[in-house]
Amino acid sequence: METDYEQVLGDAETALDQVDAALGRLADGSYGVCATCGERIADERLAAEPTTEACGQHAV
Repeated sequence: METDYEQVLGDAETALDQVDAALGRLADGSYGVCATCGERIADERLAAEPTTEACGQHAV
């Protein structure tokens, strides 16, 4: 069973991975574009979830 510390650490690592991926998309010009359909992700969605790589229709 995971301790609270292990859970928090895992969550932090996941968040950092998501930020790193978003920075990579920013660097290559694909930030704000849905990875599934290629359409622009709404500014409101990006403001609420800046690391998302999917539009509202394709969000998991």
